[in-house]
Amino acid sequence: MTTDVHLALMERMRSGPLGGGSGAAPDCSLVELGSGVDGPGPELDQLVAVFTEHWGGPQLVSLWSTGERARRGEEIPQPWHLLSGSVEYVHLWRTEDRWILLGSPSGGERPDVVAVATVVDPP
Repeated sequence: MTTDVHLALMERMRSGPLGGGSGAAPDCSLVELGSGVDGPGPELDQLVAVFTEHWGGPQLVSLWSTGERARRGEEIPQPWHLLSGSVEYVHLWRTEDRWILLGSPSGGERPDVVAVATVVDPP
């Protein structure tokens, strides 16, 4: 997939119905970009640059403390709980009523980039 295709996908996630993807809750959509099925995945930095042109600069948010809270038994809403188990930080945009997130799993795991659209506020 090209960067333009990824942007179009995120636009659909941003404005379309939510509820789809791996482990996603009904109030979010999650897509794995570059899971090895369609060749090399996108570079996170490239996507961040393109998304920044469209939605302005993102917040860079660490999910470390969210993961720690989850490990101590605190209830963390999806998609934040799912992401905190493998993604150290996310690039976060607020667009209208949704949060758009891009992150890269740590440790060289697949997929290369995880993209999420959600109405659930960060914990």
